[in-house]
Amino acid sequence: MGQHPRKSPTVTNDRRYLKKTGTAVRAERLNKVSRLYLRCVPPARIAELCDVSITTIHSDINKLLKIWEDETREKVSAIRGRELRRLDAVEHEFWRAWERSKGTGAKGAGNGEFLRGILDCVRERAKLIGLYAPKEIDATLTFKPDLSWRNRIDELAQKDPRELAAIHQQAAENPRALLTE
Repeated sequence: MGQHPRKSPTVTNDRRYLKKTGTAVRAERLNKVSRLYLRCVPPARIAELCDVSITTIHSDINKLLKIWEDETREKVSAIRGRELRRLDAVEHEFWRAWERSKGTGAKGAGNGEFLRGILDCVRERAKLIGLYAPKEIDATLTFKPDLSWRNRIDELAQKDPRELAAIHQQAAENPRALLTE
């Protein structure tokens, strides 16, 4: 009696569908932008290929960079955790070997190689978790011009003009000859 027939969901009348489709379209575009960006295609060209504005492409690229940064951070953290667990296991074995070696040596003296192994584990762990201060690197560049050409020119200037003509002829025939003399 007074009920209106329900419209079937379509792209034009269902906001939930539009939102889902928009997300799917964006995900598909991000994949395409990612492939093109990693091939060094300029953003303007990517915008043309994706039929969107360059502003949208810049937004997509920034989103991708953030995603990649987060993924990398997670991977590095997982690798660091795995390596710390490995060091723990190795150090544990060194301690066990140290304890066993003390029982076999004269007057309970153990094998010092095992203590060195323990110390190596401690150092590696400290490196992995960043306990050491960063090393300073001198990145000063000093320009040292190659004076070999200047010396070569000075040598040529002191030669007899006939000798210079012969060198000129030789260089014309074989340009590399002048460099190897």
